[in-house]
Amino acid sequence: VLWEACQQKTGEHKTMLQMILCNKSYQQLWLVFQEFQNISGQDIVDAINECYDGYFQELLVAIVLCIRDKPAYFAYRLYSAI
Repeated sequence: VLWEACQQKTGEHKTMLQMILCNKSYQQLWLVFQEFQNISGQDIVDAINECYDGYFQELLVAIVLCIRDKPAYFAYRLYSAI
């Protein structure tokens, strides 16, 4: 459903992604990200970068990266801050 919404570019894809990120568990989100890539051939982070901009884009990417590997995300953020 998320992939179809992204293809239509009607604005529904933005609402759909926000709803999924806010209402699903880590395990469910992990599976959603994998299935999105299997269906679309595109990483969810790349899709977010195409659909959003600014601080909200950074927030969504941070959520995805934290779900994928929280220690690696924070290690990268700390390294970047130094």
